[in-house]
Order: sequence, then structure tokens, then C-alpha cells
Amino acid sequence: MDTSPTTPPTEPTAAPTAPKTLTQDDTGPNIFDQISAYNVTQTDVFIQQLRDELEDQRQINTILKQADYESNTKEIETFLEDHSETIPHQLKTIESLFADLKSLYEENKELHAEQEQYTQTLDSTKTTKVASDMRQLKTMKNDILAFLYQTGIRAQKN
Repeated sequence: MDTSPTTPPTEPTAAPTAPKTLTQDDTGPNIFDQISAYNVTQTDVFIQQLRDELEDQRQINTILKQADYESNTKEIETFLEDHSETIPHQLKTIESLFADLKSLYEENKELHAEQEQYTQTLDSTKTTKVASDMRQLKTMKNDILAFLYQTGIRAQKN
């Protein structure tokens, strides 16, 4: 778990009203969940991936404006040849990992409920604020990934 300080991102923050996700429950932010899931380096990498994705979308926009249908068709055919076997395998792997994640989350939720000794630390204002900010960061990342998925845009480079 990397929690070393980093330069704060310059991107705008999300509105505080985000839909509930797998990592959230009705009891409010939990610092254990947020600390274990937060990684400065991964968040910085995610921000760079978003910048890369934005540049990719600009390039796609330029290509589509040129309307070179023959070249675009060849590029699609090449992509399909190169990735038609890999993508189904990746899909099965992600489905399996997601099922494991949901199961482990439920177990962790039960374990948190059993650990009363942390109540004072968990209920502090500072802890609650940081956990809330970390949850908002995670939710924003998930919302962006959901947007990229729903619109068919790639979320990560190979």
C-alpha cells in the first residue's frame, strides 16, 4: 500500500452525490476500506491513462473527420485478427476476478463489524473526512471507467 504524498491532480473533482457502488454501504465511509484501496501511484497512473485516452479520442476524431473509409476498414480488420482470441479470455478473467472481489468484500464487511476496538479512531472527524474524500476519489474513478465502458471507449492501453 503506497500512501506517500504526491502532487495533487489538477483535474476537477466530482460532485459529492455519486451513486452507491460495490465498495460503499449505508454506514458512511470506512477508513480501512479507503486506506487498503488507495494507492498514490495507481491514482497517478489512472490520471495519466485518462489523459492518454483523451488524446486517443482526439486522434479518432481527426481520423473520422477525414472519412478515409477504406483505410479505417483495414485497420478494423487488422484489429479483429490481432485481438479476437485475447479479448474473450480477458473478459472471462475479469468476470472471475470480479466474483472473487465481491465475495471477499462481503467477508471484509463482516470482519469490520467484529472489530469494535477501532471505534474511537474510526469515528473521528478527520478520519471520516479523509475516508469520505478517498471514497469520492474511488467513485469518480469508477464513474469514469463506467462512462468509458458504456460508450465503448477503451479504459486502459494494452
